[in-house]
Parts: sequence; structure tokens; C-alpha cells
Amino acid sequence: MSDGALSQVEIDALLSGVDSSTMGTAAPSGNGTEEERKAFEEFLTANLSAESSNLSMMTGATVTLKEPEVTFTNRDAILEQLPDTVTVVKIDFSSGFPGEHLFVMPEDTARTIASLMNKEENIEMDEMAMSVIGEVISQLVSTQITDLTKRTNNKSITPMAPEAANMKKATAALPGDEFLSASYKLDLGDDKEHQIWEVYGGSVAADIAKKINCI
Repeated sequence: MSDGALSQVEIDALLSGVDSSTMGTAAPSGNGTEEERKAFEEFLTANLSAESSNLSMMTGATVTLKEPEVTFTNRDAILEQLPDTVTVVKIDFSSGFPGEHLFVMPEDTARTIASLMNKEENIEMDEMAMSVIGEVISQLVSTQITDLTKRTNNKSITPMAPEAANMKKATAALPGDEFLSASYKLDLGDDKEHQIWEVYGGSVAADIAKKINCI
């Protein structure tokens, strides 16, 4: 029986800001099912070729989006993967499958995309650059919606206007509950490794997956 004293491990955990009650345990898997995850993975992967082609035409570079890693996750888990400063593009669905939807990328990735679009090196990440990034993401989403409409016969799927901004990752408006994350590797032809995260709110992801896969 414990005498109420903290062990050295617990003391070290407290000093480092770690919750000792979670030490040695895996991150919660959440409520998303494997069937839903697989349905989403197939849907997103099917659109990679068209999305890569659109990005290449828009930027004038050879751009390749690679097969995403699709998981159900939470805010804390995804923040651990992000650099301190990110570019967030919020593009929620207003109808069809209404709910939260956004893209998150490192500021360097957003800068590279904006530079390619504007044919300008060392571009300032100002309002114009944010508008360009929003336009790029809007095109990606449009490709997805075209395919999603065919798969679900839901012709009312409509995204809201994209809102792009640079911010510290801690202030990113990620969903509060569990959500679906698709992490894409992105080749922009500059010999650097880029990554983009696409986030669907949990209820949106579940509704879409059920319609896609008739779960």
C-alpha cells in the first residue's frame, strides 16, 4: 500500500510537465472505426492524381501529393507533430456534410507554395499570400467534392470560403473532440520534404465514411 509519498519517477514527471498517470500508456484510439478509416483512406487516395495535376498547373512546378496516412486522433497528438508556426486554412462544409474541415501546414511549406504561385522568391506571408494559399486549398477541396458527390449522390455539398492565416500552433482552431487526420507528404520539386495535414471533424468524417462505404 502506498504511504502517499511520490516516487522519483512521479516527481520527475511532474517537474517535466508530464502527467504521470498516462506514462506507459498508448494514446487513446478514440471512437472512429477501422471501416470508417479505410473508407476515407480509399476516397482520399483516389483523388491524389487529379489533385497533384491541379497543383502542378497552378504552380508551374511538378507537384506530387503522396498517399496519406489516415488516422483518428486528437488535438494534443497532432500538435506534437507540428512546428511552432503553421499556416491554417479553415474551409468548413456549410451543407451536404456540414461541419469542421481544415488544412494545416508548416509556414515554410505555405511560403514555398505561395512563391511558386506568384513566381516570386522569399515572398512575404502577407494577406495576398494567404489569399493564394486559400485558393490552392479551395481547388483541392473542389476536386474532393466532385468525387464525393458522385460517390454519395449528395449534390448539396458546399464548402465555405477558405480562411487562411499564419499562427502559433497552440492557437490553431482544431476540433476539440476526436477527429480524422490525413497526413500527406508533398513533393514541390525543391528537394525538401513537405507535409500537409487535412482535418475532418469527427461527426463529418463519420457521416462521409458511412455514405461512401454504406457502413
